[in-house]
Amino acid sequence: MSESATLPGNFLQTFWDLASDEEAERIGAALRLVTHLREQQDSQKEEPCYELGYTLDRLVKGMASHRKMARSGYFITLTEVLQFSSATLSHVMSLINKHLEIGKAKSQEERGAYFGRVFVLLALIEAGKVKTEDEVVQVLQGLQACCKKSYLNEFCAVAMCKLIRSCSEELVRTKGVQLLELEGGGGWDSCTPHRLYMLLSLNQVWGKTKWWKKLTKTHWSSFLKEKSFPRMAAVLAESSSSHPRLHSVWSLVLEAVRAKKRLAPFWKTVVDDGLMTSSHDRKYLGFKLLEMLLPSLECVEVSAVFSPNLVQCWMNNVSSGTNYLHAAAKHLLTVLMNYLQTTRPSLTASILLHLQSSTGNRFEQFIGNKAVVAILSEMDLAGISEYLDKLKELFCDPVPVVDSEQRSGGSQLAYSFSVQLWVADQILNLVRNRKLQRVESWLMNAAHFLFAHSFFDLSKPYEVTAQVSGVLTAPLSKVTQNGCTQKFEGLLAELCAFVTSSKREEGRKFSLPGTMEDGGYFASALMRFAVLLVSEGLEMAEPFSEEDKEAWEVATSQVNSLSDKENSDLVNRAFLLLFSVLGIKLFSDRNKTRQSIQELKMCHTEMTRSRMKTPKKKTKDQQPLLGWMDVLVDMLLGFLSEGTQLWRCVVDQVFRMVAAHITPSAMELIVKVLEPQAKEELMKGDDEGSGEEASEEEGGEGEEEGEAPVKRPSEIEGQSDGEESLSSDGEEEGAVDPAFREDVKKALGAAAAGSSDEEGDFDDEAMMAVDEALAEAFKLHMSHRSQKKVKKEEELSVVHFKLRVLDLVEVYLKREYSNPLVLDLVVPLYQLIHHLQSKPEYAQFASRVVSIYKTKLCTVKKYPKVGIDGERVHSHLHTLIELMDKATPTSSPLAILGCMFLLKVLRGVNMPPAVSPLTTRSGKKRKCNGDTAKTPVPTGVLNVAMVTEWFAEALQRLVTKKTSNIPVALFNAYIERFPALDKAANQFRKTQLYDMLYHLLSQSGEEKEAVAHLGPLVARLQAHCVEQLSSCDEVVVKKMKPMLSFLTKLVMVAQGSPQLEELLDIEKH
Repeated sequence: MSESATLPGNFLQTFWDLASDEEAERIGAALRLVTHLREQQDSQKEEPCYELGYTLDRLVKGMASHRKMARSGYFITLTEVLQFSSATLSHVMSLINKHLEIGKAKSQEERGAYFGRVFVLLALIEAGKVKTEDEVVQVLQGLQACCKKSYLNEFCAVAMCKLIRSCSEELVRTKGVQLLELEGGGGWDSCTPHRLYMLLSLNQVWGKTKWWKKLTKTHWSSFLKEKSFPRMAAVLAESSSSHPRLHSVWSLVLEAVRAKKRLAPFWKTVVDDGLMTSSHDRKYLGFKLLEMLLPSLECVEVSAVFSPNLVQCWMNNVSSGTNYLHAAAKHLLTVLMNYLQTTRPSLTASILLHLQSSTGNRFEQFIGNKAVVAILSEMDLAGISEYLDKLKELFCDPVPVVDSEQRSGGSQLAYSFSVQLWVADQILNLVRNRKLQRVESWLMNAAHFLFAHSFFDLSKPYEVTAQVSGVLTAPLSKVTQNGCTQKFEGLLAELCAFVTSSKREEGRKFSLPGTMEDGGYFASALMRFAVLLVSEGLEMAEPFSEEDKEAWEVATSQVNSLSDKENSDLVNRAFLLLFSVLGIKLFSDRNKTRQSIQELKMCHTEMTRSRMKTPKKKTKDQQPLLGWMDVLVDMLLGFLSEGTQLWRCVVDQVFRMVAAHITPSAMELIVKVLEPQAKEELMKGDDEGSGEEASEEEGGEGEEEGEAPVKRPSEIEGQSDGEESLSSDGEEEGAVDPAFREDVKKALGAAAAGSSDEEGDFDDEAMMAVDEALAEAFKLHMSHRSQKKVKKEEELSVVHFKLRVLDLVEVYLKREYSNPLVLDLVVPLYQLIHHLQSKPEYAQFASRVVSIYKTKLCTVKKYPKVGIDGERVHSHLHTLIELMDKATPTSSPLAILGCMFLLKVLRGVNMPPAVSPLTTRSGKKRKCNGDTAKTPVPTGVLNVAMVTEWFAEALQRLVTKKTSNIPVALFNAYIERFPALDKAANQFRKTQLYDMLYHLLSQSGEEKEAVAHLGPLVARLQAHCVEQLSSCDEVVVKKMKPMLSFLTKLVMVAQGSPQLEELLDIEKH
């Protein structure tokens, strides 16, 4: 029976649990084993217990195990056991020689034995069992012997340094240095990564001693100086053998060079010019070094660490998934993005700036703007202010981030300008980031900075701008200042759309876009800042002319006057916003803005006069002036036509505030812009199309029934536009421009129609002449194509302008749904839809118009009921009915929707209440008996007779004209939606049916067959005719004529045919 059989089973199971893959299970097993051994040892007092001896034997032997986590669990337990046990170093060394024998073992077992030896020796060091000089030498010799295996070099070096650092200086100086082979041995020539690790580790402890300085000077020349970096590069390049883990030497060497402020030359020599120009495994090592250095990186080290070769290799491998290091580069990018979200804002700005500049301003595009937004979104208010201050600092002095060795003179200046443009763009992105906590303090700080640098020369120190904008080291270039101007206008647009909640003095909350906490506009605050800069005498980039100064005075006086008004209404606030923005725009666009300021002042004066209780009387010869609202709307449309985000935002805000004051003439200006016949409209063939349709109606009888319809000019034009987008290679030969073909023939001359034999008669001069002629022909052709492209871009700009006007229309429909002027939009919007449907490239625009037409206008529950001009609305209804002749299957339902909406409005007008008749006793009696007359259907201002006549004419055109596109659904909708109004129309439809049957029976040779096919339907029609003709009080002779003609024709056809006579039963009738 073995000795181990006497041990409890749970005790033996503990050793198996020490090798478990689960960390919690390993720690628990180690804790149980150490606790049990302590208890057993305490009971034995001085003599070691049996379990302790068995445990030491088992743990030392288990260090050679190849199980995944065995050495980890055994090492922890052995270290703890050695700390409280009385086992000596010699006893443990004997166990090593007994269980971890090297000489006779197989290769795999020998590898495990070597690892086991190192782990046991390290456990002795950790447990403090190595105390005497002889023990230190014995352990160092044991670790030195294990260094024969390359895979143990780093591990043994770490263990030896841990031991030697705890020894006395005398021991290290006399024996330690020799044992570690740091003295002699060839120095740098025979240096390895693990030996460099030991050198750096000991340098941390005794680097300031004389004997150590003498040692390094003698055997390690220029230690940690720039001269030694090339030799260190060769040594450190060999550390890639520890892939994918970084060698321990890197943490020590980076710490040493950073302490001596030599990171930049070290990184350039060792990493950028060394690792990043070598093999894939060494490039991977460079990526891992950057990842290791990120958490402790400083702003001054950014340009050194993100070196050119490293960044270029990184970007190349990230961009393509087929590259060998793509996964490593992608991982590094993810680590960097996560780090930038949590690090200091100033460091974030430095890293983004350097990466942006080192990649040719492509880094932000490379990682995506959303990634940058996500990085900045994690900042708090303090971080935002710090980041903004860093950006301002870089803008004013971009030279420190410039590599003077690579950029000098003009290239350095150009780089500085690119940095300043990037900073301006980052400030704008910061303001646009809606995930940030946007408060007035830093928003106005950013706005003041961009405004001052956009329009003033701040290369000289000024007290008023020192804190806000800083002082430039060199004046800005014209291109940089223009770029800053564009970014500032984008920032101003963001501020004009900014919404905040504030309180007035009485405590009522209000929220107007573009206002600050005190209720004033951001634009007005910027205007006051501009007044301050001008009054302080700052030198402007482009000084004001006399006319500019006059306009500036007008703008400032109006802003001050309107700002001083307490509780000003929305109209005055609208003028305040416009004057503020125009005053700021005066710095960038002088000519247009001067005129706009004068017009706006006249408009405001007229508005103020119109609100006076006693307006100024006009003389007899004085012409009526345009209303102030008309002038304002015209100006707003002009601002919208510029197509900038700033004016789009400002016009939207102003229009919301003055929408309640829109006049009919002002609405006509808006409608005129949306009309298809407006200037520069895309649909140019409408007039021609209507003419062709008229000619088609005249000659429609000669057209065969199965013939395909002729395409309209607008459809043909749409096809030509689509062909323009094709390349010349993809066009068919027949699609070549005939004029271009003739130009080519003229250029070729006789060779255009000559044979191949004649081509040999051309000499070099003739061929050169032909080449020049062909070049001119192709140049002319390309100019025509470019003109078409420009024309198409102009058409698109018109469409975009109309989209912005549609936004105003939508605003008006939302806010003024009860205003009768909304009815004037029905016809223009439908016409626009009708003409856009043949342009597939503008489908988005058309869908936008359809959406507003349907959801915001024709299907709303709240519509105008007071102040309706009945004649004007009837005119709109008649126009829609007329337009249905040219309707398409797509536009006709929208036209019907518009007609029903106008009918609903006409019927729903609130009429003055009628006088209620006196109720008599006989009236009450009739009411109780149900004999009261029916209440008449309310018709509002609807002219039933006129509308019925329009529908009757439309039905007649549908029946008689072949080219009419009037849908039957129009009449069905009219009957279903307004059944009380359809009596006359229904009667007319029935008479038109008899007219169609009359024409059917008039076909020679087929009348009898037609009557036979009609069958019982003819009998029903016959009965209906008799019923209608017998109602003498309702018969109108003119309308009954088709019915009488049908009956006469039916009797004539039936005569002579017994079957038909029997079917019709002529004798009975």
